[in-house]
Amino acid sequence: SEGGGKVFSSLTYYLFLPFAALFKFDPVSTVYSTAFFGVITVIIFWLILHQYKKLNKFSLILPIIFYPLLVSSRWAWNPHFIPFWQTLGFLVLFSKLPYKHVISGIIFGLTLHQHWYAVFACISIVVIVYKLSPKISSVLNYLAGLFVAILPFILFDLTHPPGLFFTRMIYFSPISPTNGAFNLTNIFSNLIKLPKNLLIYFTGTPNVLIIIIFVLPLIVSFLKKQSKYNLLLVPILFQIVGLSLISGQNFDHYYLAAAIPFLLWVTLNLSHINFKISSFILIILFFINFSKIFINSDWSNNI
Repeated sequence: SEGGGKVFSSLTYYLFLPFAALFKFDPVSTVYSTAFFGVITVIIFWLILHQYKKLNKFSLILPIIFYPLLVSSRWAWNPHFIPFWQTLGFLVLFSKLPYKHVISGIIFGLTLHQHWYAVFACISIVVIVYKLSPKISSVLNYLAGLFVAILPFILFDLTHPPGLFFTRMIYFSPISPTNGAFNLTNIFSNLIKLPKNLLIYFTGTPNVLIIIIFVLPLIVSFLKKQSKYNLLLVPILFQIVGLSLISGQNFDHYYLAAAIPFLLWVTLNLSHINFKISSFILIILFFINFSKIFINSDWSNNI
């Protein structure tokens, strides 16, 4: 980055480039790219719902008004492409395509090109792969695809000693014990703080009472075993636990890798009244947050 404190993958710039060229390298052109892939993300999400015959008027609305997808589609920044790759990865994984585990592994691996904090959700997909197809070969195929996705980082570090990507991750990033990672005090503090911050980001409101009203029906359905597709909670769990293990501040884009699994879990369970209640709350919050999303642009916590 301009301050020398961050390392960005080139994938983001490849996604920007067609729009930059189309609009004669106007600075706003990169935002068109982000908005375009935001729309594509919603369309792919609808295709997943169609696969499970869960596409209806209600489920059509939710990905359009879901706060993380709205915010991440508004400006050009590398983490904001994570929902696109994840949605595409789930579409392939849930399909009947040949070599779907290898292909989905590559696609989920591309989320690491957008932000390496997506690694926790990315690894968690192994659990989903094995549950859907309980064969070691399925897991190995997924991991092979994942390896292909991160191979450019490995080759770059090997050919440019002392390296850049993995060197920074091991020695200078929050994952380094010298920077406070794997500290028990921090871990317990994060395990309390992160779920709350995740729900604040997903709902778009810091109001604790509204968050409780939103999440309580979901918890009730889960405890009563009314909810299905609970495998989609695994990436959320991995993301929270993974972020708890490392040090550093926790910004909202760190939770983007958990947003699509959460939204899929809710929309696929809309046949249950408790999920409908929580979904209605999301729709109401959309109108409450309308001004904050579309009029007031405060990027201070993100850029």
